[in-house]
Amino acid sequence: MEIQHVGGVFSILCMAIALGMDAFSVGLGMGMQALRLKRMFIIGITVGLFHVLMPFLGLVLGAFISHRLEGIAILAAGLLLCAIGVQMMLQTFQEKSSDILNPVGIGLFLFALSVSLDSFSVGLSLGLSGVATALPSFYSASAACV
Repeated sequence: MEIQHVGGVFSILCMAIALGMDAFSVGLGMGMQALRLKRMFIIGITVGLFHVLMPFLGLVLGAFISHRLEGIAILAAGLLLCAIGVQMMLQTFQEKSSDILNPVGIGLFLFALSVSLDSFSVGLSLGLSGVATALPSFYSASAACV
């Protein structure tokens, strides 16, 4: 295995773990609420599926865009990742509300979509930078299921 390939796999694995931690923190928050076990299972499966699908959709869209805009694709990917990092740091300083959340129906899908938007943007930036589609999807799926 080439050194560059190992570094790429390690970077993708670290991103997948970070995105999996996002799903894990949502699971912790939902587990602290007074929800039935069946409801927790449905919410967990829905959020997990979105955490698998959104990076894949981002990768596919990013690969499509990178073929159209070859010259600026890597710059756009880097800027997008930097913007995500800044946005995550700014969120730590915002005051959190302690409302009880029990998403059902379309609200559940919107909840899962909003939780996994960061996964989509990471997938988009990876697709823009030319990463192969199968490997990040596998790592994201593995991390989301843990």
